[in-house]
Amino acid sequence: MQTRMEQFPATNPNPVLSAGKDGIVLYSNVAGEPLLHEWGVNIGEKLPLHIENIVHRVISLNSPEKMEVKAGNRIYLVSFHSIPKEECVNVYGFDISDQKKLEVKLRESEDRFYKAFHGNPTALTITCVADNRYVDVNDSYLHLLEYNSEDVIGRTTKELDLFPNFAEREETVALTLEQGYVHNHEMDVRTKTGRILRVLFSLETVNINQERHILATFIDITERKQAEERLRYHANLVDNVSDAIISTDKELKIRSWNKAAERIYGWQEDEVIDQKGPDILQTTFPEGLSREAIAKDIFEKGYWEGELIQKTKDGRNITVYAKSMVLKDESGVVIGGVSISSDITERKRTEETLHEAYETLQVQSEELQVSNEELQSQS
Repeated sequence: MQTRMEQFPATNPNPVLSAGKDGIVLYSNVAGEPLLHEWGVNIGEKLPLHIENIVHRVISLNSPEKMEVKAGNRIYLVSFHSIPKEECVNVYGFDISDQKKLEVKLRESEDRFYKAFHGNPTALTITCVADNRYVDVNDSYLHLLEYNSEDVIGRTTKELDLFPNFAEREETVALTLEQGYVHNHEMDVRTKTGRILRVLFSLETVNINQERHILATFIDITERKQAEERLRYHANLVDNVSDAIISTDKELKIRSWNKAAERIYGWQEDEVIDQKGPDILQTTFPEGLSREAIAKDIFEKGYWEGELIQKTKDGRNITVYAKSMVLKDESGVVIGGVSISSDITERKRTEETLHEAYETLQVQSEELQVSNEELQSQS
């Protein structure tokens, strides 16, 4: 027995044990003590029944077996190997505690990724670079493109005929593979029922199980693009009218500015696009009126109209008669507003001149009447 035990270095950092066919522990190095403690035995004592059964199977079948054993705060992969000539089993333990911790962390990361992926309101897909097939898609994607998961998983974008301009999609994928990402690229996609959507498309390469994949996001901007087209259409219709017509988005940023607005206010359209209307025009409100009061009227009644004083590019104050209205999409959601303004500065000046002349005439008429009365009294 001394010969057999000498083959196991006592200084081995991994557990090394030996057990006879009767389940008696014949040897253990120092590193094997945690396993003995877990099994509740010492050298010379019989292993617990479930371990003894493993020893019997390994000897009778001459086939090794493995199991994981948690001993204290460590986890060991324990391997049982038959030594037929000596009718015993050598037991080798390998500390896999760190590996198990990594596995736990990996599972936790996978769980977080799964929740973030499948619970995300943005449409997401994962495709394998090697064969361009869908590995996973989330519910938001399925809802957006009107598919079921079995329609998509394992198939390619070409098989699904998702992209009306497939060559453009392939160019975007090639650029993604070259630089690692492509962000906010507009593209058309086709739903299962044949509807064409305009989406904001982003791609990013990710490694999954040591294979390169592409994570894609789709944001539906169809309604936004349609709204922008409507705004441009309305602006084109009224480009030649005499009134200034200015359209803005919900943040009051100018989206269109017709020729009359250029003539009245002095700014060219390219000077004001994407700037906030109130910052450009520096509106002054009549006494008793405020921007908040006008906004309240617009959102309660759908419009407001009245006189305002606004600033031109060259610093002049002009009086305009303005009518402001909200613009809504097909579902009734406010997407912006439009203002129609007439320059009434000269008219106001004429009115003031006429008013002053009228008041002067009134004074002079009263004075003449007094003079006549005095003459009559003297006669």
